[in-house]
Amino acid sequence: MCRVPHPCVSWATGNRPRPPSSKTRARHYEFGHPGSVGGAGHARAEGLSSGLVRFVFPGKAANAASKGAIEPLTRCLAAELAPRGIRVNAVAPGATAGDFSGGIIRDDPEYRERVGVVIALGRPAESDETGSAIAALLSDDLGWINDERIEISGGMRL
Repeated sequence: MCRVPHPCVSWATGNRPRPPSSKTRARHYEFGHPGSVGGAGHARAEGLSSGLVRFVFPGKAANAASKGAIEPLTRCLAAELAPRGIRVNAVAPGATAGDFSGGIIRDDPEYRERVGVVIALGRPAESDETGSAIAALLSDDLGWINDERIEISGGMRL
C-alpha cells in the first residue's frame, strides 16, 4: 500500500488517525500501489453507484443515499489520483437480472416484464451485460475516461 493525499476520505498522518487541522499537512487515503494493477498510468478504480441516484423507488432510500455518496467521492478521487495516472469512475447499473433484491428480476417473469416497461430497451440487463460494460470501462481501450458516472441501464426512466 502507498499513501495518496486524499482529504475527502480519511485523515491520517503516518499510521495514526487525526482530525483535520491547519497543522495536519499530510492528509492521506490508503490506496493500492499502481504497480499492483498494471503499473503507473494503468491503474483504475470504479465506484458502484446506482440509477437510484437519478430516480426513486419506495423502500430504497438507504440504498439511494449510500450510492449517492459514491459520486462526489469518485470526483474527489479522480482529481487527486489523476496526477499518478490512476483513473477513477463510477458506474450506475440499472435493473439487472441478478441476485440483487433476492433475485426478483431474474426469477419472476411478471416482475421482470413490469420493470422492462420503464426501460427504453424494453428489458432489464443480464448480469453479463452489466459486467461487460464495467470490464470495458476498466480496459485500456477506454483509458482516457476519468471522473465520469456511466449509467448502464438500457435507458431506464428516460
